[in-house]
Amino acid sequence: MVGGMERFIKALRPPPFEKWKKPIKGAIAILISLVFTFDNTCRAAIGSASLLVSISVVLYFPSRTFGVVLEDVVLGTLGALIGVGYSCLGMFLANLARESTNPFPVQKGSSGVLAAFLVIATFILNYIRLKVPRANFAGITATIFICFTLTQASVIPGFYPELLWMFMKPLALGGAIVLGVSALIWPDDSMSNYLGVLLKCLDGHSTFFKEHSDAFLSLSPTSLNTTLPSLHDRLQGSTLLLIDCKRAVHRDILYSRLSGKDTSKLTQMVKDMRNPLHGIGLCQILKGDFDRKFQKEEKGDSSNGSGSEDSSMIEKEMEAEKKALFDAIGELHSILEQLSDACHDTLNDCVARLKGFHGASNRTTLNSILWPFPRLFSSMDFIDQKKRSSMSKKKKFDEEKQEYTDLPYHAESQQLKSLIDRLNQQASQSVSKLWSLHPEKPLKRHVGALNLFSTYRYHLTEYAKHLATFVEFVEELESTRSKRRLWMPSVKSVKKYFRAGEMDPHMQSGEIIDNEQANNNTAVDLVRTQTRQNSIVDPESASTFALRKEGGKLYFRDPDVDPPTTPMQRMFYKLYLVRNWFLEPDTFLSFKTTIGTILLALPVFLPHSAAWYITNHGQWAMIILMMWMFPMSGMFFYTVIMRVLGTVCGGVLGIVVWEIAQGNPYGLAVVTTVVAIFCYYCLLYKAPLRMLAIMTLITLVMIICYEYQFVADNTGSDAVWTLAGKRMLLVIIGVVAAAILSMIPAPVNGRVELRKRLSQTLRDIGRLYSLLSSQFLIPHMPGDKPSDAQVKSVRRLAFDLQRQIADERTFLKLAVFEPPLRGTFPSKTYGTIIEGVNNMVDLIYDMAFSIRNLDPSWRYKVALSATRERKDYYASLLTTLKLLSSTMAAKMALPPYMLSPKEAMDRYSESLYENFRITDNHLSNPSFLNYSAYLVSSVAFVDELQKVLSAVEDLVGIEDPIEWMKIHTN
Repeated sequence: MVGGMERFIKALRPPPFEKWKKPIKGAIAILISLVFTFDNTCRAAIGSASLLVSISVVLYFPSRTFGVVLEDVVLGTLGALIGVGYSCLGMFLANLARESTNPFPVQKGSSGVLAAFLVIATFILNYIRLKVPRANFAGITATIFICFTLTQASVIPGFYPELLWMFMKPLALGGAIVLGVSALIWPDDSMSNYLGVLLKCLDGHSTFFKEHSDAFLSLSPTSLNTTLPSLHDRLQGSTLLLIDCKRAVHRDILYSRLSGKDTSKLTQMVKDMRNPLHGIGLCQILKGDFDRKFQKEEKGDSSNGSGSEDSSMIEKEMEAEKKALFDAIGELHSILEQLSDACHDTLNDCVARLKGFHGASNRTTLNSILWPFPRLFSSMDFIDQKKRSSMSKKKKFDEEKQEYTDLPYHAESQQLKSLIDRLNQQASQSVSKLWSLHPEKPLKRHVGALNLFSTYRYHLTEYAKHLATFVEFVEELESTRSKRRLWMPSVKSVKKYFRAGEMDPHMQSGEIIDNEQANNNTAVDLVRTQTRQNSIVDPESASTFALRKEGGKLYFRDPDVDPPTTPMQRMFYKLYLVRNWFLEPDTFLSFKTTIGTILLALPVFLPHSAAWYITNHGQWAMIILMMWMFPMSGMFFYTVIMRVLGTVCGGVLGIVVWEIAQGNPYGLAVVTTVVAIFCYYCLLYKAPLRMLAIMTLITLVMIICYEYQFVADNTGSDAVWTLAGKRMLLVIIGVVAAAILSMIPAPVNGRVELRKRLSQTLRDIGRLYSLLSSQFLIPHMPGDKPSDAQVKSVRRLAFDLQRQIADERTFLKLAVFEPPLRGTFPSKTYGTIIEGVNNMVDLIYDMAFSIRNLDPSWRYKVALSATRERKDYYASLLTTLKLLSSTMAAKMALPPYMLSPKEAMDRYSESLYENFRITDNHLSNPSFLNYSAYLVSSVAFVDELQKVLSAVEDLVGIEDPIEWMKIHTN
């Protein structure tokens, strides 16, 4: 009861002012844009399209950093300018098609030309928006411009180019307002956001390392309860956010000590720290589960063996190996603790040094509220207070600096390297004791004391090496980046720039908008991490490793036909490619959008309904349709519910705001601004309500501006509730039309999309695992190591898989919005599968990290030993992954008899330990640590694969031949 009351009181407590700055900033931009509608002089200068000033401000999201806003405004203005030229050509040709003897402007010829131009523009703009996410704002502004100009030109006699200027002015003015607000009101830059995320990420890494390293070195039970999902949540979320922040830095004009290349290198170093940290966390988990896992494996060995071992002998061996592990930790506890503390202190010292690059200090609440007026204060009291505050801060900084200077290992790479050498020298004797427990059958256990201790040593030394490199780079930055300077955006290539993934508009600045949300990776935030749908279902991606070369050309493998050889076959093959292009999700969606748009615009091209269409501003129905016709795979019910609710809320709020202000422009501006603050707050900090907030704000602005224009200009007599109903109807028509088109040919709900995406994720995991398994199947000659490009590609694959899994978590959460008409959705089973594949990706990445620097001669020896058994083992795991992927995609039952991953591991272990002997000489080889880390991660990978297999069995079932025989007995 007390806990519930405390949560209730905490929920009523208002958020800090820092969280209100961005919503207030966006609302101020809305307030300025409303002035151009409510002020008679401004409205007369802009024209009847003054509403577009406020609409463009809403769509540009002014609360982001200046560089990102500038980019979107430039692209949006460019899209509008392209629309100017395109619409001008369409209006001119439509006027030529009119009959000069007919005074009525709406004619068959002109309507046909304008409709054709609208169809072509709609298809091209939507296709570009889907294929090139960077062109989203350019496509939106061009869509709004072309829709209004081509429909208005249908009812205007003659060629009227002033119409283009009338719609271009408000769009350009809205972009200028957003730029001004972003630059002058609480200005924010991407470099400060990046450094804030970087420092937070490094602090989290330091805390994580200290907790798990101390828990592993502890000789007594600890209270630290860690699981593989918790490891992922603590390490992966901040890393993905840091990558987004780095991308934002590359797109911004910087005035900072650091450049975009510096942020890239810092980000890469932070990403390199993730694998050692995850390995240390894995060692701590296995150490905590050592007794249970060891006992289970010993019983399994006795049941599979001759059965002559006595249970008491097994218990004695288990206790002996456990004692040897703790003795080894105890003997090396001093040097291990020294290295661990040195790593912890070194990273803290680096964080303190990097704070000097942060530049701007955090403003107080009063300073933020009065911005920029505190700079105008000239009283002596204020100046003295600032001096005292400055001296106090300087004294505190000097004390912190002295504190870090007095540390025993003060951020010097050489000290870390010397500790690593001392550890390697002292560890040889302790490792020999662990190995001597079972000299006749070494490494008999899957995760024995020798493997576990060697894995911890490997990840600890690797973490220390990465920290040494990190310290050297920080020292280099301190010596070479002493002053701020201007850095222009660094874009490696235009192709890479425009093919970059789309993020949520308010997250494009790469900023932490909410610390709680930044730490919570399960938030419904699909857009920020969304994987492009067509990149998943692309048939070419499914055959990347199966190409055939015929006549100098590459053809993707098709089991139905052979590659074309005759001219006729080549012609039909090209027609087949065109057909496949048309059926691609992006192309087909663009085609459906075009059909819906022209149907909604049809009344304006008919003589008897054109005037009614223009009077009621029917263009907004097709604009809403084009804006919201994005792939909704798995989000159909959720998006429809949020859009309709947002439209209704906006209409109700529009009526309430108008009745409160009674048409007074000052009251309307103030009340609308207050409502906009709360809408922007939901947009920024409440992930599930973002779509609702956007629709509410757009509908509210439309109703208020149109009603005021009607009253002020005497162009309409509808009451506010009538007008609100008409505007809500237009928006709902666009939303419903988008929903109906999305259902053609059939709507894909979240449950089906989740199952299909999990199938594709399992397929990609199998591909990545096959790359690693080839390292021990193909005997490489000494000197053959993975190249930097290959290492980078594997890292990119791993992070892409993590983003796919983030999408799948979102689909799992969105499943609650879908009614269980045919049955209850097995959310717990799907949650188990998502956690399993998430852990499998982390473990595969750990395996790739451990064998990256493995001695080629060691890999060569392993590949030549137990070759047949190793192939059987890897083939079993890869077949299981492929089978799970296929059954999930096709909803087929699993076969009744198959080799489980755990059983395959047991058989392979028996063969490996008989053929590949670890001798005392091998223990001194540095590659033994890499190999141990690989083995430990492999065993954990098999355990997770076994869990996923059991969960998939619950979903699709298993074929039962006995049941079939019973059914067909008679």
